Amino acid sequence: MNRYLVISRLRWPAILLLTGVIALLDQANILSWGRAWPLYLILFGLPLDLFVTSFRPTGLRWAIVPVEIAAVALAFTAEERLARGIGAPRFAYTLIKLAFVVSLLGAVALNLSKLFFLLIVAPVVVVLFVFFGFLNRATFVRTRAGAVGALGAAVALGYAIAVTFPMVD
Repeated sequence: MNRYLVISRLRWPAILLLTGVIALLDQANILSWGRAWPLYLILFGLPLDLFVTSFRPTGLRWAIVPVEIAAVALAFTAEERLARGIGAPRFAYTLIKLAFVVSLLGAVALNLSKLFFLLIVAPVVVVLFVFFGFLNRATFVRTRAGAVGALGAAVALGYAIAVTFPMVD
């Protein structure tokens, strides 16, 4: 039996077991439900890394990782300045992200045959923007420094984009 079948058959029993262990730890005041979410991320993330997409860069992607992180850091730092700076409009952060997704769709409209993959990537980008938007907001609320959240999210998102998104000639 191949590894994929073994892991897919063990996934739900593992989730039930983990939930039971967390319930016991919560009853004993050792680990609360609110602090147990990283365990679920590991439980769901490990099979994804093994069988769906790997987060380890290979080949040319090693050279792309620092460039992508730098580009995303520059963009996110500028976005934070525009969205959370003095006199920023109320929904500026959301509007900036929405403008980026619209620009992706505009690029596809200009050259559908070569950029069709962006239609597949666009929903992933939206999910990543929402996730990192929450992280940015939480970091900003605690530190009142937009650059802190922007740089942290830029490293994570830049790395994810560099190692997973398709490469085009």
